[in-house]
Amino acid sequence: MTMEHTLPSDIGMAISPTVGWARAVADAVSNLGGYGTPISWESRNRASYVFSPALFHYATDRLEQWEGLLRDIQLGAIRIWIPEKISRVHYGLLCGPPGDGARTTFPVSCASPTVSAVFAGIAGLDVWQDPTVVTYAAWSAANLLSDDQYNAVDTDDGTENYGTCSVDRVAYAPLTGRTSFKCTPTGAQANVGGQLTVAEVIAATVGNEYTTTIHARGVGDFEAGIEWLRANKSSISLHFSAAGVTGDGTATVSNSITATAPADTVYMRSIWRRTTNSALTYFAGAINLCNGDYDRSHLPSNCPGLIEFGTAPAATERVTCTAEGNRVSRCEMLKKGAHNYVIRNAGITKASKISFTEVAEGAW
Repeated sequence: MTMEHTLPSDIGMAISPTVGWARAVADAVSNLGGYGTPISWESRNRASYVFSPALFHYATDRLEQWEGLLRDIQLGAIRIWIPEKISRVHYGLLCGPPGDGARTTFPVSCASPTVSAVFAGIAGLDVWQDPTVVTYAAWSAANLLSDDQYNAVDTDDGTENYGTCSVDRVAYAPLTGRTSFKCTPTGAQANVGGQLTVAEVIAATVGNEYTTTIHARGVGDFEAGIEWLRANKSSISLHFSAAGVTGDGTATVSNSITATAPADTVYMRSIWRRTTNSALTYFAGAINLCNGDYDRSHLPSNCPGLIEFGTAPAATERVTCTAEGNRVSRCEMLKKGAHNYVIRNAGITKASKISFTEVAEGAW
């Protein structure tokens, strides 16, 4: 479970993408017959980006967003998703880490993608996965919630209290971005947190698998949950994490639940709660609800799509695909540890130039 950070679309940066094919292993090997291509040779479509930040006034939200971004990614130590502005067809997109024989759902490095080809094979030997032989589904978003339901980005609309407590938006960031949810129990209470309002529940399909992932900071045990609802939005059942994850109040903790929608399900909603009996407040955010068993959290307005296989790819297989849409790539900052901005006369602000390159996850 990870909290995936995304470059905010309104920071005001000019993006200059350079997209190309890169070899993931050595170019050649030496042998008695001269130089040849190693058996493990493969190349992948990987993007790199150079940002020339636009000028902005220090009094706008952009400076706070810029500082918040650098804090969230720890000046480049943590990877970040970079969204592009132009939609086109992308060939050979990397889809997350290699298979492990159990995971069925992989990210597509494209927002709201139209997926036309999916591959899963061992390094260097892509194997076409014919839908008539190996079933898969392509989903448009890795988070079905809104930005406000994810992290109270602008308001806390769409989220209500779960249990005897209050849930409010706080305009500072103990978790990610510039806001979070704050849960305040009414006296000492157990099983308190937040959930989607009945008016904001998400459509679900019987027999499909879904995952809720939550992040929290506070003292106690925290769980993620999914509630299944009928067409009239009455409750069918609730599923919570098999075990709570314990927070000490200083570090962010994460938990998730993957469950299958039972008979009569038409809607579902995500739930986050603390099971410990306590009067202490705590913070929550980066709430994710998605198809399949994908347990990362994404800002919904700039998130990748998903591919969900009927049968999990083997541990030796890496998933790639062709997709059309706005590319959104998981990148690392090339120069880590030193970033700044200059506030000029009249408060005009200029941030330092930064560069990123797309990351190939996992071992090759």
